[in-house]
Amino acid sequence: MKWLAAGVLGLCLPASGLDRLALVIGDNEGLSDEKPLSYATRDAEQVYSTLSQLGGLDKGSGTLLLDADVDKVRLALKSIRERVRALKSQGRKCQILLYYSGHGSDEALHMEGASLPLSEVRDYFAGLEADFKLLIADACFSGSLIQAKGAGLADPVPIRYQDELSVNGSAILTSSSAGELSQESKELQGSLFTHFFVTALRGAADFDRDGKITLWEAYAFTQASLRRRLAGDKATAQTPGFDVQARGSDNVVLTRLELGQAFLILQGLPAEEYRILQAEDGIQVAEFRLSDPEGIKLALPRSAYLIYKGQSEVGFADLRRGKSAALGPEDFRPAAREQLGAKGGFRSYPQAFALRDPMQIAAQPRWYPAFPGREQSALALEAGLMGNVGHWGAGLSGLFLAKSATAGEGGRLDQSGLGVSGEVRYYWSYSRAGSIFLGPRAEYWSIGQQVNGVELPRADLLGSFAALGAERALGAGFAATVSAGAGWFFSRTAGGRLDRVAAFPVSFSLRFGP
Repeated sequence: MKWLAAGVLGLCLPASGLDRLALVIGDNEGLSDEKPLSYATRDAEQVYSTLSQLGGLDKGSGTLLLDADVDKVRLALKSIRERVRALKSQGRKCQILLYYSGHGSDEALHMEGASLPLSEVRDYFAGLEADFKLLIADACFSGSLIQAKGAGLADPVPIRYQDELSVNGSAILTSSSAGELSQESKELQGSLFTHFFVTALRGAADFDRDGKITLWEAYAFTQASLRRRLAGDKATAQTPGFDVQARGSDNVVLTRLELGQAFLILQGLPAEEYRILQAEDGIQVAEFRLSDPEGIKLALPRSAYLIYKGQSEVGFADLRRGKSAALGPEDFRPAAREQLGAKGGFRSYPQAFALRDPMQIAAQPRWYPAFPGREQSALALEAGLMGNVGHWGAGLSGLFLAKSATAGEGGRLDQSGLGVSGEVRYYWSYSRAGSIFLGPRAEYWSIGQQVNGVELPRADLLGSFAALGAERALGAGFAATVSAGAGWFFSRTAGGRLDRVAAFPVSFSLRFGP
């Protein structure tokens, strides 16, 4: 059976005398006779990353264990327990969240070929001396954790909490009831429960718009999102559970949006299903139904994103440099039909042109198989700027050439010159990060020439080409381009006649968006 369940994670925000501890465990392997899971470790990474960014988790207070055996997990749990005791002996307050992702059954967690009894997990959780502790179980039959304590599965109660930690006790949040399976999704590259839980923590569950995501808000959003996602699938049932044993009237805030790296704001948009995908790899990072007319604010990792509205429109937000982007109705356009998949999912090949920075610095060698005034090929260096708007790009570059070659019998031709070029491109996407382009290019060269040391008049050349190429986004603002051109160089002979030479230049460039 599949478990995507509990580890130890301190999820408190900075406050006087308050400490946060974290242990997040993810394991894909399970027992030897179990089919390995695909995304359990990724689920753990996503939870750990989100709480590290937005939950105020201090450096050194969290540990992430991936594909660790039972002995290593027990050692980590023992270390956490001892640290909690030491903190409490100093009169400090502490919050802990347990999150584990991996295989298991209703009797044990399965890690790297061995079992960790569920009774041992319950006893450990009950014996922790933290002021507030949260156990999250995203797993098949995970509701048995609640039922074993004599509690039932129910809708969440809007208990009030705050970061000052005036509440004591524990809470258990499960992805399914004792008789249900929990679902992994290839489309999401993770479990449904954890996907919606992380979406909640990043701001989709900020119901009161105070910039803080509470335990109740996160659960209520996750439960409603699961019900909506699985509503049309009669063969699949997954009912999250929620049990709180707490004293006090304040709230434990799981995340605070102001701690985020970059922000996506959707405003003035109609009530609809929205999905957010990373533009570079097409992985879906958030999914929600927007119903608040005031919109929504999400704290996301630095990246470029495609935002799908329903089944028909898509918008783009570039958050790679940690800024905010606000999208309204005018920022969405029709989505290509081939980008839409079954059951509201997306096979998406995001528009690669969207990954290109508005301004790029480019450097490249440019090779001419034939160059006016010489029988041999020539290699030039080019550097310049390229501006991009949607499918279109336009660039201006400087060129330099210096080379010696033979000229007739016993002769030697030395050429050096400077040039300037301009080009326009139109891009078509062919993959998630790749595009092809086609467009005109013009070059002007002023070439100084010497034959056997004798200075010749400078030659002025004008080149006109059609260029075809391909570009691939490399990430971190970099892109690689290869292109080939076909056209002519034009020049005036000493007698005033217009001379024309065919040319087929080839170039490879590395571009960077500053």
